Amino acid sequence: MAQPDNLIGLQINNFVIRRHLARGGMADVYVAENVRLQREVVLKVLLAVLVDNQALVERFRREALSMARLQHANIVQVYDTGDTPDGRPFIAMQYVRGGTLEMLLDELEQKGQVMTPAFALALARQVAAALSAAHAAGIIHRDLKPSNILLDEQRRPLLTDLGIAFVQDTQRLTRTDTFIGTPHY
Repeated sequence: MAQPDNLIGLQINNFVIRRHLARGGMADVYVAENVRLQREVVLKVLLAVLVDNQALVERFRREALSMARLQHANIVQVYDTGDTPDGRPFIAMQYVRGGTLEMLLDELEQKGQVMTPAFALALARQVAAALSAAHAAGIIHRDLKPSNILLDEQRRPLLTDLGIAFVQDTQRLTRTDTFIGTPHY
């Protein structure tokens, strides 16, 4: 995996970047501190190599707008957006400390365990409620998978990563003959 851009310690608006959390296909994800509100947040920053691709920049900005429109207990909340000093867009959002559903499934598999049916059903219901709220707002996720479901410290699922979501009544950013998302899911 490529190294993250060295943004540790940089202050962007009200946010001081503290540490790198992950890298996705479009962005690096950092834990940052909102110095005004004195709370940790996540900053999702578009990769520097993608900043000249206007379609990807637009998709990234649309993700922020899509997520900000959604108010649901099982959807990660967006707090702010902006640009880094070198012109890359970022999204400031809720920091969810419990890892991902993918991490939990891997952990259970390593221990030779599985989820209880009651827990699996509770997760499925909450994710379905989040998807229903998104659909009611005209947003279709298009990349639902365990790594895009965060778990808080009480193991409540929160849907994230609407980067390739389709928003009804907006300009399409993909061609009809292209595939996006994660084929396995």
